Amino acid sequence: MNLIGPYIDPISVTQAIFLLEKSQPVAIPTETVYGLAAPIKDSEAIRRVFELKKRPFFDPLIVHIDSFAQLFHVADPEQELVPILKSLADAFWPGPLTVVVRRREGLSPLITAGLDTVAVRVPRHPTALHIIHEVGPLAAPSANLFGKTSPTRAEHVTDAFQGLVPVVDGGPCFVGIESTIVLCQKPATLQILRQGMIQQKDIASHLQSKNFSVTWNSSIAYEGNAVLAPGTLKHHYMPQSPLVVSSDPLPPEQVLQQIFQKYSHRGNIALTSEPKENQQNEIPVLSQIDPHQIGYLELPLTDPTLCARLLYHEFHQKSKRYPLLFLYWPASHTGGDWAPIWERITKAATIRLGLFAQVT
Repeated sequence: MNLIGPYIDPISVTQAIFLLEKSQPVAIPTETVYGLAAPIKDSEAIRRVFELKKRPFFDPLIVHIDSFAQLFHVADPEQELVPILKSLADAFWPGPLTVVVRRREGLSPLITAGLDTVAVRVPRHPTALHIIHEVGPLAAPSANLFGKTSPTRAEHVTDAFQGLVPVVDGGPCFVGIESTIVLCQKPATLQILRQGMIQQKDIASHLQSKNFSVTWNSSIAYEGNAVLAPGTLKHHYMPQSPLVVSSDPLPPEQVLQQIFQKYSHRGNIALTSEPKENQQNEIPVLSQIDPHQIGYLELPLTDPTLCARLLYHEFHQKSKRYPLLFLYWPASHTGGDWAPIWERITKAATIRLGLFAQVT
């Protein structure tokens, strides 16, 4: 089989297993987003994952396993945490919950970013589980360029990497945003590092029902200068076209007018969906954008589960057609079940208007 590409059409599970065993990273489906997978014992393949994504080595990877028993192949959690972890696994695995625990000796520092901890989860997707069962645990960050919108369909992967990455088409991801990440430390102390559709209230309620007494720390995603978990940087999930989010449902002319008013002191305004350190010269200038070139994102604002499922697909699809994106987001939708979706939007947005103008 071709080991170099280009990979224009999706590959089979059998082909994916063959390529993974030949040190070729493969994009695989999960319930959250598509992951760019490499076997945890294959340093060459893991380095290739970082290269393909243009991902900094300080950002740790999530290891995907097929069962709670396999957790101990990559992690060495403190004994007092094992019953808590087992209870969480019984309740939420397979599923979009990642636990960060003490790593096992010998695990590649490429995966852990040199930290003493490792992030681990069991994905809830039959294709991913089958591949892991055949190949072993896989390190698999999202299958996109670093800082950009995660893929929730095979076509998103192919578009992002221009055929350089083979992908197994497992259909649309039914969760649609990345997993919740919880740090587990002794003595029985938990900490949400990244929000997801499994929320702290869900975890706390379950553990309380099983008579576990735990302490919750505030969300801190850094240890010194080290990033403890992926997806915790200020700018992330950014669509190809710059995204404007507003608490008001503005018509196109007012979108442009309010941006000009907000940034009039800067002169000619150039918009980019790249963090400053990644910006290129080809940046769209706002004065060159016609009101009809603004793509309005259409999301179901009455159902957070469905909204999360469709969010990234809207980012991808509208970026293909419009140089500027606009999202009306009600101010009432920033907490509760909407919180993990709003967290993605704030990181993805280039400009915030209305009540969100001061959000940092």
